[in-house]
Amino acid sequence: MQVRRVTALSLNEDAESVQELVQGEVLTVAGSGSKGFSDGPARFATFCYPHDVEMHYLNEGAAALLTADFDNNCLRRVFLVEGVGEHVSCWAGSNIGTAGLKDGRVQDALFNHPGGLATSLPPTHLPLSLASTTSSTRIATSNNADVFVADTYNHCVRMISHHNGHWLVKTIAGNGEKGFRDAVGEGARFNCPTGIVLGPFGDVFVADFSNHAIRMLRKESSGSWRVSTLVGKVAKGVDGAPDFGVCGYVDGTLDQGRLNRPHGVTYDADFDTIYVADCMNNRVRTIKGNYLSTLI
Repeated sequence: MQVRRVTALSLNEDAESVQELVQGEVLTVAGSGSKGFSDGPARFATFCYPHDVEMHYLNEGAAALLTADFDNNCLRRVFLVEGVGEHVSCWAGSNIGTAGLKDGRVQDALFNHPGGLATSLPPTHLPLSLASTTSSTRIATSNNADVFVADTYNHCVRMISHHNGHWLVKTIAGNGEKGFRDAVGEGARFNCPTGIVLGPFGDVFVADFSNHAIRMLRKESSGSWRVSTLVGKVAKGVDGAPDFGVCGYVDGTLDQGRLNRPHGVTYDADFDTIYVADCMNNRVRTIKGNYLSTLI
């Protein structure tokens, strides 16, 4: 039950085996290794199945490592000094591990097993290729980076933004009920969303785990978020049961491709490619253009 980091990797030109080819170190940033829920000095703090981490850039260049503390139903902050964890504190959600679905200030909000995190980058941290773009791009332009949360057992996506001196949690897609539906805002349905990442122009991609799908959120001019399905097929529920996703293993166009419980997702801006950890297919898949393929 720790948060760890991998140091910069280097290529060993004298390697005599594949295992020696890449060199680096794994260091513990926070956590004693015991399961629990306690804040304080990083090496004594405890977590309960942390699922994801993300750097969160704040005003004046400050940053903290956000951690989705899955079984503690909250987001924790690990404050770093030169890459070393100094202090851990509960930032969003219950500080006693209570599960729920409640919007509002971060200290009052409730989550139910948050599984994935993504942050927008404020202008000072944008790559030069994006920092010079026009205001028409949908990347956040506040000094504080927004945080997107895949709230797994609430079957929804939450957003944490800074307004008038306060961090506020808002549910932007889904309403707590599981299902499979493309729609705007609370009309959309997910089934255990896990991985989440920001793509080009501020679109948000979500690994919808139990729907075997990759979903996309796009902000409309009204401020609402529209959910669509990038990869995945919906099947009609019977006898009042919610609609559900169809699993499989198929490479092909996005409307024909199939996944089996995708868990993680990331975006490579250099190659305009989405990478998917296709958990139950035991493969890494890629989405590029209109095609789903297998990388490994």
